[in-house]
Amino acid sequence: MKNAEVAAALDELADLYELDEAVVYRVVAYRRAARAARESAVSIELLAEHGRLTELEGIGKTIEQKIEALMATGEIPAAAKLKGKFPGELVKFMGLPGLGAKTARKIHEELGVTSLKQLRGAAEAGELRSIPGLGPKAEQNILEALEAARKRPPAERRLLSDMLPLAERIIVDLRAHPAAGRVELAGSARRMTETCKDLDIIATSATPPELCEALSGSDLVRETKAIGDAGAKVVTHSGVGVDLRVAAPEQFGNLLQHLSGSKQHNIALREYAVGRGRHVSENG
Repeated sequence: MKNAEVAAALDELADLYELDEAVVYRVVAYRRAARAARESAVSIELLAEHGRLTELEGIGKTIEQKIEALMATGEIPAAAKLKGKFPGELVKFMGLPGLGAKTARKIHEELGVTSLKQLRGAAEAGELRSIPGLGPKAEQNILEALEAARKRPPAERRLLSDMLPLAERIIVDLRAHPAAGRVELAGSARRMTETCKDLDIIATSATPPELCEALSGSDLVRETKAIGDAGAKVVTHSGVGVDLRVAAPEQFGNLLQHLSGSKQHNIALREYAVGRGRHVSENG
């Protein structure tokens, strides 16, 4: 089971507890555990097999037992019980801006709404305003939130502060490999953007295939998407994509600049070079 799947199950349980008006500390505890599972650089499944889940900050004995049950049966028993009380997509209601657990519960109890489709229909028909505390403005906000969620890009971006520690671990491991020459972080993480979609790493090596195999075989890697003589694409246990490119020493600087500079920067640089009768690309 992937780390992201464990995290999603814990987040869902936290949502269900919130819908059930559980004490705040319980909801917070499961959200903290979900974050720990999502950001873990190592496999949650592997930690569970070796009885080491409680080594992760935010996961105690009780949550460890729930994760073990999830891996054994595919569901957390407490979540299954609460789903009987809060059916359908009620937990997804809480992901809409301005629509918290209390309002989601009231909409369900008074209108019998259990899906996002039904929620949209109730808002379009002006039925939500019949609930105390909700009016035309709230209906419009919910419709706008539903539309924004529909258009939201599926690609997940992560905070730079979450990505850099993982990048450092990978780079330190690669630099320690006998086949490594120079190894550097590239891409949006090197530019220090607030969020990153994935990690780009550039390296030189006397034996590139060995360095690519080293990344593929790392304990941090869940899946190898592609591997060749001059690069590898992998996915870590935390769900982060990592793209390793191995370049010849004389091409290293150009490739590092090309993959780190924004698209607009690279276009401007090429135009500057062409204007002076020169040529610049990732290869030199």
